[in-house]
Amino acid sequence: MSNITKWSDIKNSLNEFSKEDLINLVKDLYNKSSANKMFINARFSDSNKAESFEEYLEKLIKAFNTDYSRPKLSDARKLINNYKKATGDLMGTLKLMITYADKAIYYSDMNNYYGDSLV
Repeated sequence: MSNITKWSDIKNSLNEFSKEDLINLVKDLYNKSSANKMFINARFSDSNKAESFEEYLEKLIKAFNTDYSRPKLSDARKLINNYKKATGDLMGTLKLMITYADKAIYYSDMNNYYGDSLV
């Protein structure tokens, strides 16, 4: 049997946290990974929405411009989903999706690859 904590258990624990404890938890998550940093910056930066979008766009393009033989498609899709969840910005999300499709088509044309995983 799995010993995975359910969200409802975590939520109950969070309800007992003080404001300072919650701020420290978010700070720890922020410092834990660059993906967390990007997500939190996108979620809380009203004035820098364009900057946040550009950061996601840059990472998306890098997912296709790798030294590997194939692009990092799962990374690219995660970036799009994280941006959407963090910002709720429909236009930005659509721009990222269009960039993904454009890069996937370019990659498949350049490499004579027509795999289902690209779309």
